[in-house]
Amino acid sequence: MPPRRVLALLTTLQAANALAAATSKRLPLMPFGADEVLIPGQSRYLHLYEARFLSLFEYCTRECDDDVVLGFFAGDSALLRCATRARVDAWERLDVGVGVTVRGVARCTISDVERYNDQPFMVATADILEDADAVAAPASDANEKAAVDVVSELADEVDSLSARHDIAASRENELAVDPRAMSNPETETRRTTSLTQRAAELAATARPGDCDRNELLSFLALEGAPPDVKLKMLASTSRAERLAAARGELERQKAELAAKASLKSLNLSWGDDDDAES
Repeated sequence: MPPRRVLALLTTLQAANALAAATSKRLPLMPFGADEVLIPGQSRYLHLYEARFLSLFEYCTRECDDDVVLGFFAGDSALLRCATRARVDAWERLDVGVGVTVRGVARCTISDVERYNDQPFMVATADILEDADAVAAPASDANEKAAVDVVSELADEVDSLSARHDIAASRENELAVDPRAMSNPETETRRTTSLTQRAAELAATARPGDCDRNELLSFLALEGAPPDVKLKMLASTSRAERLAAARGELERQKAELAAKASLKSLNLSWGDDDDAES
């Protein structure tokens, strides 16, 4: 075989091996309740101080290229098969333990959950979960492009309303501020960059197996949705379904902002309904 063809074959094999490694990985598992679901694109600040989680963090950064699986429990004991593959974005030593910022980068299904050797934490096989309609059709598919355009326009309208009236859109988590603010779910925050810009920025630094731009956008638009909706969309393999849910969530935020802006213009407080009635 000519050397050039041998080189081409080796390059192809290396690419295939890299893709296989990216789509299926053995990773440490960090458990959360179903009401604490983190979807791709979102960030969370964690204060780790228990011995098991400090061991998990050390293993994650030394052996797993900063990747970890966030698993979610339904009820008291059932671990959901669908999970989020996350990555350590930053960390700092604290007086007690470490402070870690993790960001969801992909969805996965988990299997073969077990304790890692003699360590006090669990590991699982994480297989990347893809959208069936995105795999079947290219990203340039006209229907997907139209849906993405609608979501992008709605997101811009929400951000414009929020900035114009100096009112924060309600959402559980916020990606463009210090993730430590998310320790208080009652805190309302406002985006400082658009959804489309954030999706593009995150996609630009993605590794093989991470969410692409359109998938990230569909999840970012759901950051203010209830946990049960996030879990449903996390497990969905239909990008069209998730973009439709994202559209509905943004329309809800837009209507909520418009109502708050109207009340604000009348110098009314939307939090004092009882006083207003009396």
